[in-house]
Amino acid sequence: MGRHGWRPVVEDGLKLDIYRLQKQKILRQGYWSLQWTNTVTGEKRASISYYVDLASYFITLCYTSTTFEGEKVNVNDKVRLEATSTNFGGERFWFMCPRCSRRCAKLYLPSGAIHFRCRVCYNLTYESSNESHKFDGLFRHIASDLGTTMDAVKKALRQKGYK
Repeated sequence: MGRHGWRPVVEDGLKLDIYRLQKQKILRQGYWSLQWTNTVTGEKRASISYYVDLASYFITLCYTSTTFEGEKVNVNDKVRLEATSTNFGGERFWFMCPRCSRRCAKLYLPSGAIHFRCRVCYNLTYESSNESHKFDGLFRHIASDLGTTMDAVKKALRQKGYK
């Protein structure tokens, strides 16, 4: 679950972003590696090695994952790439989710998971989505007590300057 007990959130796990790989010019033929660090402490969180094969449109991910039970698992996953043409004559690459074959720019590895997959496969949401409905239960309760709707309670609070 996510930080607040709702759906798991993308911010709690690791993310592979194909735009970032392209921008940093590390989505080229050959062997590469990435490292994730804690933005506050600068401490290394995780690392991954990968091999890009542009001739066959695959990227092979090599890393060690830790399960919920604390077991370390060595992973060697092949992820298909797809290229689309841009309006200016270049190419944009996409990951093809190994589970559902959905074309996506980002793959995620939530805490306790073993394989990188798309956000849809892991049923991930964004922290801001969870936060936007944080008080819905309270609003429903107030609305019930007042004999009105939850939307009317939210509207009244917004008019008073509460977000």
